[in-house]
Parts: sequence; structure tokens; C-alpha cells
Amino acid sequence: IAVYMFITVKDVKREMREGSQVSAFFSWRKLKKTTKTVWKVSRTSREVNLSYYGSFITRMGDILSILFMNIWISSFFGSSDDEISKANSRGQMISGIGGVLILILSFFIGWGTDKMKFVYTISLFYGIRALFYFLILFAKDPSTVQAFLFFLIIYTSNGLLNIIINSYFYKIIRKEHKGILNGIFLFFGTLGILFISKVGALFFDHVIISGPFLLGAIFDLSFVILFFFF
Repeated sequence: IAVYMFITVKDVKREMREGSQVSAFFSWRKLKKTTKTVWKVSRTSREVNLSYYGSFITRMGDILSILFMNIWISSFFGSSDDEISKANSRGQMISGIGGVLILILSFFIGWGTDKMKFVYTISLFYGIRALFYFLILFAKDPSTVQAFLFFLIIYTSNGLLNIIINSYFYKIIRKEHKGILNGIFLFFGTLGILFISKVGALFFDHVIISGPFLLGAIFDLSFVILFFFF
């Protein structure tokens, strides 16, 4: 019995080792094939590359419309608890109203992405956001109606642009490539967050407090130009 158990254990270990080697071989071959396919798609598909760039600047907008909006507003208030509370309440008001508008308009934006060509929806909405990013340069005080409307439009359009760029991406990719390309799409979005968090902070501290929004306007405008004309 002892000899039988010894031989059986050796056979099981050998089979497990060979099985893992075969599994690793097939996994490596599949990974290599997938990498080649993704590289080919990314190299030849204008739409996929545009969606990567769109993910990059759309996620930049998440930081601009939340973090830098609140920093910009708070820079006009003092450091006392009362002043901080006033700054926070103004930012929360914009976020609250903007959130409601996004919920209401999401249905219509989703419907529009099904009915209209993306060249029009993307050019229109990114163009609008670029314009109001730029107009922040002329907002003198967060307590004005002007500044409130500028930030409300930026916040709302950013939420809607997340819907638009995701709809565009999922409509242009093939089913068999969806998983890996979605990972790359999200990767570029994360790069956008990291980029604007660092570079935007440098602009805010050393150039002008509206600098991050000017940077956002430049990127949005470049996306519109690339999408519409190229």
C-alpha cells in the first residue's frame, strides 16, 4: 500500500506539473495573439485612438469640475470656519443642481447618441465645455451669477460627456476585443486624472488660478479638431 501511494503521488505531481506547463504555454500564446491583435487595432483604427484620447480628456474633466472647481471657489474665501463653510456650500450647490440636471438629461443624451452621428454630438458637447472652461478666465468672483452658471454648465456637460464617450467607445469596438480594449480605455482615463492633478496644480499655483481650466479648454478644443477634421 505504501509503495502504491508513493507511486500514485509521484504520478499526480508529474501530471500537475505537465498540466501547468501546458496551461502556461497556451496562456502565453493567447496573450501574444491578443497583444498583436490589440496593437493592430490601435495602429489602424482612427476611432479607437480617438476614444483613448477622449477617455483621457473626459477623466481630466472629472478632476476639473470637482476638485479644481472647489479649490478655485475656496481661494476667494478666508480660512475661518465660516468662510470655509460658505465656500463648501457654494460648491455643493453647483454639484447638487448639476447632478439633478445630469440625471434628467442622461436619457436624452443616450437617445441622441443612438440617433445622431458622433461627429456632431462629440464636437458640440466638447466644444461647449471648452468654451466655458475658457470663460472661467473672466469669472472674477464665485459669488456672481456668471461664475455659478459657468461652473454649472461645466459640471453638467462633464457628466454628459462621460455618457457620450463611453457610448462611442462601445459602439466602435468588436465583441472579441472588448475586454482588453476596455482596459486600455480605462488606463488612458486614469492617465488623464494623474496628468491634470499634477500639471493643473502647477498651473494653479504658479501661473494663474484659472490655469487648469485653460488647460482643459485646450485639450477639449484639440479633441474637437481631431475628431471633426481628421
